[in-house]
This record gives sequence, C-alpha cells and structure tokens, in this order.
Amino acid sequence: IYATGWFSGVRIEPVTGPLGVQLLVELQPNPVLNLVETDSKDVKLTKRIIKQKFKSDYGKTLNLNTLQARMKELKAWYVDQGYSLARISGPKRITSKGVVQLKILEGTVNGVEISFLNKEGENLNKEGKLIKGKTKPWVIKREISIKEGEIFNRKKLEKDIKRLYGTSLFSDIKVTLKPVSGQAGAVIVKLSITEQSTGSLTGGIGYSQSQGIFGQVGLQDSNLFGRAWSSTLNLTYGQYGGLANLTFANPWIK
Repeated sequence: IYATGWFSGVRIEPVTGPLGVQLLVELQPNPVLNLVETDSKDVKLTKRIIKQKFKSDYGKTLNLNTLQARMKELKAWYVDQGYSLARISGPKRITSKGVVQLKILEGTVNGVEISFLNKEGENLNKEGKLIKGKTKPWVIKREISIKEGEIFNRKKLEKDIKRLYGTSLFSDIKVTLKPVSGQAGAVIVKLSITEQSTGSLTGGIGYSQSQGIFGQVGLQDSNLFGRAWSSTLNLTYGQYGGLANLTFANPWIK
C-alpha cells in the first residue's frame, strides 16, 4: 500500500466478529499538491523551473513515486547546467495544505589547492619533500575563474583547465574534488600539475661575406621567473662586430 505512493499512513486492525476476524484497514491519503518549494531561497533552482516541472501535478493528490521522478528531473537540470555536485533529497516536509519542501545541497567551493608533480606523477622528491614548481601559484590561480564560496560548476572548471593548458606551461593537470570535513556539500578543488620545459638554448657557427666567421647563441624562456613571461635573447658575434636582440612579452599586459 505504501509502495503505491498515494498514502502517508496505513493502519491495519483485526476486528473479531460473529463470523470470524475481519481486517479493518484505515488509510491516510496524501494531500492535494499545491506547491513545491526548497528549504533555502538562495539556490540556483528558481521557482519558475520548479513550477514548470510540477505543473501537471498541481491540483492532484500527491504521489510520492511521481515526486521522486520529478526530483530526478530537477537533478538532471542541475547536471545539464554544470552543477554536478548538487543533491536533492526529501521531501523534507509535507504539510496538510499540500506544500512539499525539498532539501537541496548545491556543492560549494571552499578553495583551490595547487600541488606540483614530477614526470612520474609523484608529489615528493627524493628527500621526501613536496615538489616546488617553477610557476608562481598566483600565475595559475589568475587563470581559475572559480572562487571560494561559489557553487561548483563543472563546465566552468573545464574552461579554466583549457585556459591553463593554453598557457603551454603545463604538460598534465589532474583535478580532484576533496570533501571538507564537517561541511556538507563543500569541496576543495585540488589541482595536481606537471610542468613542462619552457626554456631552450641554441648555438651555432657560420660564415658570411659581411661578417666573416661568426658565432650565434640563443636563449629562450616562456616562463621567466615563473611569472609566465616570455623572453628571447639572441647574441651574434663575428669578425666585424656583434649584434644583440632581446624580446620580452607579458601575456597579461592589456
């Protein structure tokens, strides 16, 4: 009887009569559904979306099986919007006037942690100490749009990771969501980053009619001082003089 979803209370009582024992079944039906709301007003799930999902159910006797199906639809909406950590549970409360209250945990970001890995995927060096990367942490975090206290959004994080790869400073980036103890739905976004080589040294020797025999040395680094600065230095020296060429670029200069 409970499995039908139509009733909130069932009481079966045996009654002895002249013809034997009869079973008296008392049923308490669910109220007529008039409103579905959330336990918190500050959520991404708006009243308009809830009304759209439940519009065919309003004015009818509440069926708990149908309610669970609608909750799955609301969860699917969250996932489609990128809020993949959202959880919908309940009903937290059902009133006699047909008001159903759902409990929602959307999953908040408590911060972003950065660690560096070597090429073998380990975060400790031979001395057992944490590996320190060349890149400054603020260079990485300025590419991350997710901020502390925001609702976690998978699509937003994917764009951030693409921006980090776009800097050409990293060969691999692993993302881990670490739950925060004592805070339901809260996570810390942990980025485990493997840097790639950003510097190069070139050299050569040649001959030309204008300079005679000359030597050339080139230095290039696309992550100078770990600040994502790009710099190139070319030195040429021959029999009749020398030439130096220096370039510098900061990708965040507007």
